[in-house]
Amino acid sequence: MSLINKVLKDLDKRGQEPFDREAGGSAVERSEPRTKLPWVVLALAVVGISAGIVLWPANDSQTMTVYEAEQSLQPEKVQQKPAQTESPRAEARSNDGELNSNLDEPETASTDKRATVRQLEARTDNKLSESQEPELKQTERLAEAQSEKPPGQVPEGTQERAEEKSTENDSVFVKKSVELTPEQIAQQNIEKAEKAQQQGRLTQAEEYWRQALAVTPDNKRVRKQLAALQYGRNKVTDALATLEVGFQRDRTDTDFRMLSARILEREARPGAALNVLLKSWPSADIKPDYSQKIALLAQDTGNYEVAETAYTRLAQAQPNEGRWFVGKAIAQENQGSAAALTSYQQALERVTHEPTRQFIEQKIATLSAQANSAGKP
Repeated sequence: MSLINKVLKDLDKRGQEPFDREAGGSAVERSEPRTKLPWVVLALAVVGISAGIVLWPANDSQTMTVYEAEQSLQPEKVQQKPAQTESPRAEARSNDGELNSNLDEPETASTDKRATVRQLEARTDNKLSESQEPELKQTERLAEAQSEKPPGQVPEGTQERAEEKSTENDSVFVKKSVELTPEQIAQQNIEKAEKAQQQGRLTQAEEYWRQALAVTPDNKRVRKQLAALQYGRNKVTDALATLEVGFQRDRTDTDFRMLSARILEREARPGAALNVLLKSWPSADIKPDYSQKIALLAQDTGNYEVAETAYTRLAQAQPNEGRWFVGKAIAQENQGSAAALTSYQQALERVTHEPTRQFIEQKIATLSAQANSAGKP
């Protein structure tokens, strides 16, 4: 109202100037009506001021609304900004304290601003809640689905993978067992048997050797090891049976026959040993020890014909060996053959061992004397 009063005072002063100038006139002139121009100006001023007062809160409210819309993106600062905005308004109200009629309008604008802020906050909360609702619903559905499943049940995809892994593992295991050859199985049992023997577990070792031999019956090494273990455990019959199966599977085999003959010889059964060897007699060029064993067993059993045959084969295979001629001569002498003298003479030409040479010389002298005495009439 102070602004209006000032305007009115100015207008009064301007209206009084012509009156003051003509104050000295007659009374008739004073009684003449005043001009209407000041009142028109006053009315226009009042209307303009009133329009400014009315439009100012509206513009302010619009400005604040835009400001608040911008600030809605930052809800945490909304409460601070209104406080800062209200402070200049408080200063304006202090400067225009006389305009009490306009005080309600800023409060209304502030109230509108707060309502707008609350609406924006409510919209933001609604959007957040709407964006979170699908996730919450999905989480609740998953929780309900898991709660409905019985304990220990896995998802279908997981179960299928587990079954696939299980199937793959089973197939790999089966595949490995199928791919194992008899030789590989035998090798596994051989390793177990050797380890068991080293640890003194002979019964288990024998079983492992048996298992290895069962899958590879023609494996000579396994058969020999099993027979040796059986003989070492005083299972002579089992050892001989194991070896017999070996040379029956291979008629040309001599190794199993030689082992059987040695076992029988140690068991004081030279005749049985000789019979085993005579069933397969390889060439002395290939197996000289085989013919030598036959010759010795034949001498021990008194079978000098077989002994002579064996030494003859050896002498033919190794003509520089004097011992074969000595053995042949002894076998012939025991048979009463005159050919013994010739065999001793051939042996003396090849033997370098002095005691043996003396023995041969004595034999030659004896046989020569007998021949001379037999030749006399």
